[in-house]
Amino acid sequence: MQVLRITLTTLLVICAVIVTALVARRELIVARTPDQPLAPDLILSDSLWQVISEYQTASGPRSAPVKLVEFYDYECPFCGDFQPVLDTIRAKYPDEVTVIYRHYPLSYHTGAYDAAIAAECAEKQGAFKALHNLLFAHQTQLSGSVNWGSLARKAGIPDAMRFRSCVAEKLPTPKIDADTMAAHLLGVEGIPTLVINGGSKVARIAVEKANVGAEAYESHQFLATW
Repeated sequence: MQVLRITLTTLLVICAVIVTALVARRELIVARTPDQPLAPDLILSDSLWQVISEYQTASGPRSAPVKLVEFYDYECPFCGDFQPVLDTIRAKYPDEVTVIYRHYPLSYHTGAYDAAIAAECAEKQGAFKALHNLLFAHQTQLSGSVNWGSLARKAGIPDAMRFRSCVAEKLPTPKIDADTMAAHLLGVEGIPTLVINGGSKVARIAVEKANVGAEAYESHQFLATW
């Protein structure tokens, strides 16, 4: 539980800083219409947590006591800014924390779905994280014509021909669609959205809060539930 508390505290503070900056820059990416109210943070049922946290594409050990499930898409600038936060947490707690990656490509990000397909094709060859990082590094170019062969080489994907075929045939479509369905079950309204487990309790961190800098996600009250 100590690792969980430290991880949550770190995330909450960093989220507060990043979200406040992005609100000022008007770069928050939301999946709802402007007139829809934000849903409050919530506690998930055990059955829903099992669906959300299914171990598929992930960084970290399956047995890690702390699991962070991230919903994102590759053209979301906030998601790109947030990746180093997760990488820092993973590096500090390599055995205690696992990040589970779930795609939620928004319809108006025209290259996000194909990028998610490519990431899962890379996963089939053990190169997910390398391509994941490259896709975020090139996120402003994903809506155009993408040279998948070049990205495959840069990511160190062993069989580039197999990778290109996988992307062209959109073989991981069921995985992307399952991730999107999980996001809908959760009621994801903005990306990135994190789901963090804590024993028998799970809480979603809503990232789109204009006054997050002042509230800091009410971290003391939030952490007191563990």
